[in-house]
Amino acid sequence: MMSFSQEVKNELLLKEKLSNGEIMSELSSVIMICGALTFQNKNTKISIETENNPLVRKLFVSIKKLYSYEAKIQFIEKGQIRKKNRYKVLIEDDKTVGKILEDMNLDSISLAFLTPNINKNLIDNNKKYGAYLRGSFLGGGYMANPSKSYHLEMVVDNYNYAEELKKLMEMSKLKPKIAKRKEKYIIYLKDSEKISDFLAITGAVNSKLKFENIKAIKDVKNQTNRAVNCDEANINKILKASTLQIEAIEKIDRILGLENLNDDLKELSKLRLENEEYSLEQLGAKMSKPLSKSAVNYRFKKIFDIAENLKK
Repeated sequence: MMSFSQEVKNELLLKEKLSNGEIMSELSSVIMICGALTFQNKNTKISIETENNPLVRKLFVSIKKLYSYEAKIQFIEKGQIRKKNRYKVLIEDDKTVGKILEDMNLDSISLAFLTPNINKNLIDNNKKYGAYLRGSFLGGGYMANPSKSYHLEMVVDNYNYAEELKKLMEMSKLKPKIAKRKEKYIIYLKDSEKISDFLAITGAVNSKLKFENIKAIKDVKNQTNRAVNCDEANINKILKASTLQIEAIEKIDRILGLENLNDDLKELSKLRLENEEYSLEQLGAKMSKPLSKSAVNYRFKKIFDIAENLKK
């Protein structure tokens, strides 16, 4: 069964009719998360590694459209440590690599994640901004099933870039946090409203609707459970109080006789014996002259005082 996280990614991968600027923003953010530079025979190469096969196809198409270059695809079979197959998208042409780095406003050192910065030209309008965050999620994102928990994250290798991505998200008031997990850095959201906003910004409209529907159903269930728990607690409280009241009444009846109580206390005592599950409000309403909860409680205090002063 497909995970909710993969459903979101599949929807994002199907985004069509993107401008070249949006494609570049999306591609750049994937490269920043999944990319690395390799140097061979004085040639510089960009390598993008991922487990996501549909993302590989999208990267191939994007690179070809923007740079008229056909990237090479390498398949890496899963091993004992890796649980999934991985793929490498290789850009080996020096000229194409140079143009990509120029468009990202990076040099070889920056792409090696030593001083990563996001080129402002890649996020200078709402669509490109959304495309950059979309690429970030496609490259290193995960979202928990909202029926279990509210959690969306993106994983990066470098703390400086985690801070850059955090600042970028804060531009939309998403308020992400950063945590370290082993040697990786996690930019994450746990607020359901912020996760919903993120899905909208990145263009995952259907996933946003599904997420909010699941959240609504979950909220109703939680409210129902809270109401049931509250009712159960109230019932237990009533029954506990009722048991003590009945014990006092039975003691009075056994030693003194209920007929020797004044009419008000006698009526209340008989009502309690006949209605063990009634609350004080319900008992008060059943009296020949209806009483408030506090008035009923006051009369029970009198009954307790009488019972306490009686010898066993």
